Amino acid sequence: MTTIQSSEPVCHTSVTGLLPIVGSVFLGFLAVGLPLAALPIEMRDHLGCSPATIGATIGLQSLATLATRHRAGTLSDQHGPRRAVLIGLPVAALSGLAYLFAGSLPVGPDATLAILIFGRLVMGLGESLFLTGLMSWGIARLGADRTGKVMSWTGMRSMPPSVRERLWDWRCSLPSDSWVLAAPSSWRRYSPGQLLS
Repeated sequence: MTTIQSSEPVCHTSVTGLLPIVGSVFLGFLAVGLPLAALPIEMRDHLGCSPATIGATIGLQSLATLATRHRAGTLSDQHGPRRAVLIGLPVAALSGLAYLFAGSLPVGPDATLAILIFGRLVMGLGESLFLTGLMSWGIARLGADRTGKVMSWTGMRSMPPSVRERLWDWRCSLPSDSWVLAAPSSWRRYSPGQLLS
């Protein structure tokens, strides 16, 4: 089993230990999420891309994240989580520059699409690095015995607030000893549209 080593002392309270981590996760996912509203419209209206091309281009980020997550973890383990974060956040910002260039350079639709694809791939790498590094850093700050708390705080920040609130309401309404058995019937309380509204 690998232990996470950190030069900083382990914090004793969750709030002081995780607030900078949760804030960084928020900013990182802001960079991940903001382009999702504009890219499909830009690709459809200005580049004339098909829905399949748009979906594949948007999905490339997740594929890149999946493909690079192991290397990000190795980097974090070997060189410390701080290095992974300090590489990952600027790499994620580089994808924003790619989007800016795609919209402002006087090139054809194919070149613009290639720049957007590059931006999606770079964002996937950046997300792997910053998210893996931030989770490892949070564990190093709070200690290995609070790994679950770090994972839940950083993971829940990536979920939209309305979904978090509804899931929390749903979970709190169930008896503590039967939530696994009751889950399928309780899920019908909210339609998918209600969960995401």
